[in-house]
Amino acid sequence: MHKVLCEHPRGGWRGKRRRRYRGPIEDAPTRESTSRHRGGTKWLGENLGPLRRWLLAQVGRPWNLVHAELRAQIHRDSAVRLHIWEHAEHYVARVVEIDGRLYYGIGRRGSCHRSGTPLRARSTPVYVCPHTGILRRTR
Repeated sequence: MHKVLCEHPRGGWRGKRRRRYRGPIEDAPTRESTSRHRGGTKWLGENLGPLRRWLLAQVGRPWNLVHAELRAQIHRDSAVRLHIWEHAEHYVARVVEIDGRLYYGIGRRGSCHRSGTPLRARSTPVYVCPHTGILRRTR
C-alpha cells in the first residue's frame, strides 16, 4: 500500500527567486535564512486518496483489527512510511463523549486542541466509537 500512496511525482518549481551574492568573498554573509521565503516552491506529491478510501471501507470493523492490518501492511522503518502513519493517525479520531457530543484531541501531547475539538468529516473521516471500539464514519 505504501507504494501506491507515495509513488507520485513531486510538484512545483525549484528555481531561486533572488539573486546570489556577487561581491568579494570576504564581505559575503556568513549565514543564510532557512525561512520558507528563501526560494523554491516544491511540495510533496502524496496520493492519500487510497488510504482514505481504505479507511472508509473498514467502517464497521473493530479498530484493533483495522490497526493490526494497517501495521502489517505499512511498517514504520523509513521516513516515508512513518509519514503515511502520521496521516493515518490524523484520519482516525480517538474520541470522547461529553454531554452527548463527540470531541477529539483532548489531552494529546503536541496538540493545540487541549480542550477538544468537535468532530468534522473533512479533517477526520472516521472515528473510533468510545463505547464499542468499532470504526465509524464521521457525519
